[in-house]
Amino acid sequence: MIEGHFDSIGAPSACVIIKYSVAWVGAACRRRGALVLVDSIDNHRAYSQATLNNEHYAAMDAVIVQTEAHAAMLASWGHLAVVLPHPHGNLGEWGVAGEVRPQLRGVGFVAADQRNMPTREDMNIILRACCRANVTLYHVSSRTSGLGIKPYTNHNCSEVIRPDVVKGTGESFPASATCAMRQGENRAPPSFAATLSSVDTLQIRDPTGQRRYYDSTQLLSLVDVGLVWRPGHQQGGNIAISNRPPTRLHWWWSHGIPAIGYPMNAYVDAAKRADYPSWLLNLTSAEHIEGALRSLGPPEERSCLQRIARRGAHLSSPWYSSIELLAAICAIGERCGQPLQQAAGTFTA
Repeated sequence: MIEGHFDSIGAPSACVIIKYSVAWVGAACRRRGALVLVDSIDNHRAYSQATLNNEHYAAMDAVIVQTEAHAAMLASWGHLAVVLPHPHGNLGEWGVAGEVRPQLRGVGFVAADQRNMPTREDMNIILRACCRANVTLYHVSSRTSGLGIKPYTNHNCSEVIRPDVVKGTGESFPASATCAMRQGENRAPPSFAATLSSVDTLQIRDPTGQRRYYDSTQLLSLVDVGLVWRPGHQQGGNIAISNRPPTRLHWWWSHGIPAIGYPMNAYVDAAKRADYPSWLLNLTSAEHIEGALRSLGPPEERSCLQRIARRGAHLSSPWYSSIELLAAICAIGERCGQPLQQAAGTFTA
């Protein structure tokens, strides 16, 4: 089948195999003089040295990974790895927040299924923090018709404390860490839509119906801050979970909504790329979450973070990510001593 595909469209410059490395696909690409890469996204087996040494990965020129930590681990095993974080799918800047509200009233958490939910213990930590900060936690999920948004109601907020009492946050979050005091906060983020509108021949299309998972007036009317956390029911153990993609953080940023959360490697890397306050993505306790939410209470603080989130959205957009992929393929070709031939690119899943 793949040989017939090449006969039809021509020999590829590079093949990118999605998720699972397949030796015979790599061999077919090599026969046509192409580079061969595997994107290991959502493959929990890509953290096993034994797996990386099998015939399927041996057929690859490089492995695409989601985090710097994963790339370093593969490099220590002798594999060439390139970090290309998974982008969001908000092609048309659908459902982007405008001015922030005077009060922080809603926190959103995205999870499409039970596997991506936090453990019960972690969920209790999150709910306890939201209660103490006097905000409502909303569960955002994907449905065929679009987004489903509903508040968590099955918890007891009897432990809500006075707004002037913050437990255990003074040392972790000093005033100097606030967004409004950071240099560079007023740098205008590039507009993805503006970039596209300057190219007359390019039209935004939505063949996979992504808009219904982004364009939501209900989301913007309820949620002021997004929350990202480690999933509690994924395969692969701690190392695979810690290096999962930053897609949910990018999703919040694509709405112009600031986010806080647990220090998973991809979130920490994303904060560095966007110059987003890393301490907001280094929360591990109810006290940390509560302290972060209280620090984001002032509207000027959220407005500052919104500007940085927009910059993060541009850096994680499909357009920007595609440019990074092409640049990475060219760099890998030079590293492997294999100049790219002018031909088609091929993706297999």
